[in-house]
Order: sequence, then C-alpha cells, then structure tokens
Amino acid sequence: MNNLISKNIRKYREIKGFSQDYMAHQLDINQASYAKIENNSTKLTVDRLFAISKLLGTDIIDLMDLKKDIEKNPQNYT
Repeated sequence: MNNLISKNIRKYREIKGFSQDYMAHQLDINQASYAKIENNSTKLTVDRLFAISKLLGTDIIDLMDLKKDIEKNPQNYT
C-alpha cells in the first residue's frame, strides 16, 4: 500500500478523534490489524479502503491524495 494513503488515513482518523480501537471495531477487525494499515505493513483492499473512507466521512480521493497529484501532474490523467 502507498505510504501516503496510510498517513492520510491516520491524519483523518485523528482529525475525527477516533481511536485505532474504534476504527478496528467498526471495520470488524482487531486493533493490531488496523494498526498495520496505518503503519503501511499490510495490503489494503479496495473494499477496505472504501469502508475506511466512509467511516471517516471523507472521499477516497482525499485519502489517496489524488487531487494534489492531478494538479502537479495533469499529463498522467489525460
């Protein structure tokens, strides 16, 4: 998984004031498994990424930081 995605997941979780334990419970996984997501030490499925984005109330594009990349490198998206 992209390290930037992991950092953004952590950032948005902290902004919401959610604990890792809360996130894990909502995603029906244990806290250690959730911590691996934020530490970029496990693969993140598209389904799990969508579930995290929904739980955090943010767009998946924000978690992936695509807006900034599109602005910097528009040629990659045409």
